[in-house]
Amino acid sequence: MPPRILLIGAGGFIGGNLLKSLSSKIELIPVFYSHIPSEFKQNALKIDVTDLTQLGKIIQKTKPQILINLTCINREESEKNPLKAYHINVKGAVNCALVAQQYKLRFIHFSTDMVYKGDKKKGLYTLFDLPQPINFYGRTKLIAENKIKNIAQNYVILRTGLVLGIKQFWRGGFVDWMLKRIKDQKSLPLY
Repeated sequence: MPPRILLIGAGGFIGGNLLKSLSSKIELIPVFYSHIPSEFKQNALKIDVTDLTQLGKIIQKTKPQILINLTCINREESEKNPLKAYHINVKGAVNCALVAQQYKLRFIHFSTDMVYKGDKKKGLYTLFDLPQPINFYGRTKLIAENKIKNIAQNYVILRTGLVLGIKQFWRGGFVDWMLKRIKDQKSLPLY
């Protein structure tokens, strides 16, 4: 029997794509922050990951074996609202790690390649490269990673980069953002 997975941040780009492609194959419990798409209203939950008590109650109610944390405030929004970004990107991730540890869950946390400076001349970044984020988003994700390592024992941190795909729900992905920036004649700041 496949494990029950609590997918926190299901309304985001990666979460939406995971739901669309995997929900008929494995038991995913989607968790949204605000808006729940109509096709998931029957089994979806709402949560503010910065509320540790609420998060613990959801774990007790759903009894998952795996907790996946996809929540974040994106790079552009993080620069505009650093306090909110820190609250979601760091405190939310820490809360997920705390409940995963308390309830002995496998914890999968999505981070970003923006923990690196982005100027490596040859090859891909590896775990042996020194993280040097140059924007607030990257700094919050690196802080969260370090805190998770000090809290959780059964965890995986995935550093994604340039995640591309088809828009799900109400948010576009990287390609949508890039095309809009080009149309608006704005620069494309990445690292």
